[in-house]
Amino acid sequence: MVKVRILSPAKLNLYLEVLNKRPDGYHNIRSLFERISLSDELTFKQSDNQRIEIKSDAKDMPKNNRNLVYKAASLLREALGIKKGVSIEIKKRIPLGSGLGGGSSNAASALLALNNLWHLGLSQKKLFAYGSYLGSDVPFFLSGASFALVEGRGEKIKPLSHFKKKFWHIIIVPDFKVSTQEIYAGLDNLGNYHKRPAALTARELSQPAEITRGKIIYNRLEEATFRSYPKVKELKEALLSRGVQNAAMSGSGGAVFGMVNSRKEGLKLLESFKHCKNIRTFVARTL
Repeated sequence: MVKVRILSPAKLNLYLEVLNKRPDGYHNIRSLFERISLSDELTFKQSDNQRIEIKSDAKDMPKNNRNLVYKAASLLREALGIKKGVSIEIKKRIPLGSGLGGGSSNAASALLALNNLWHLGLSQKKLFAYGSYLGSDVPFFLSGASFALVEGRGEKIKPLSHFKKKFWHIIIVPDFKVSTQEIYAGLDNLGNYHKRPAALTARELSQPAEITRGKIIYNRLEEATFRSYPKVKELKEALLSRGVQNAAMSGSGGAVFGMVNSRKEGLKLLESFKHCKNIRTFVARTL
């Protein structure tokens, strides 16, 4: 095997509650993740040299050791004593710094692809361990689940295999990146942990019917993000003004999404945004 091509899907946070700040500086969360069809495409090729080379059509994406794909390849090489090189091409569709998990998904795809390309024979448990080291969201993408309950700092994954329904979404992304670290710091500064309503329990989040009734759609980080990036709030309000009832921000932003009944409805809604500048729009479904 000299080449592996793999799709790297995005995710949405249908629900995201921040429970508390941990002693290690991270935050304990409870979230409902959904894997969606908006995807990057990664191609891995054996290299004659021992370098890790990254090429991409995304000009603002780092191509060095600040890239999670590079870090994933480097981690495997160092941990397993691999001397092989690899050339990686990343075709980006998932906007950077949008809360859609593109970087974490790319890292998971790198672990899966290199496990095949380099014939490593790593178990899912071992891949999860490497994924957790690279980032909190990486294990979710390694799981291959359509929906999962996510807890801890993001590394505790419970796939929800009984969620059989597929959802359609319209997604609006502003043309700037949002700093996750900045948003969590902003949340801490708000000091509103004691003021928040009771978080949904893991059992409540495991009821698929609650999603369609809009009882689950929620994101604790919206207040902090809206303060620092008011444009994100405007985009959510634009969805609500168009009749999209179940609208929320994904992750720490700046992507906002709304639930629609079909691809056709989503595409029709996109037409109403075609004159808006400095945004990207997508229609995607559960993968």
